[in-house]
Amino acid sequence: GSPSSPRSNGRSGGDSSERGGSGGGDNSSQNWSFEEQFKQLYEIDDNPKRKVFLDELFSLMQKRGSPINRLPIMAKQVLDLFELYNLVLARGGLVEVINK
Repeated sequence: GSPSSPRSNGRSGGDSSERGGSGGGDNSSQNWSFEEQFKQLYEIDDNPKRKVFLDELFSLMQKRGSPINRLPIMAKQVLDLFELYNLVLARGGLVEVINK
């Protein structure tokens, strides 16, 4: 199934499969399935560029042989990879951000 489904705000707690969590009892986000985290990333906003970016990112990583099978979590929320990418670009790119 495609992770880009129509907007359905809110998590449905009933269908979270217990796959993909590797520990940490107190971090509630670890209980979300990878699919649920994936869906959240796509549904953060309605920006059509978000879907294009995420589709291309996941496709590229799959082709490189290092697919993204766990999404980064910060402050108990899925890290917005699209927003992070845009913020780094706005500050001059990776090298500029690292050097500052």
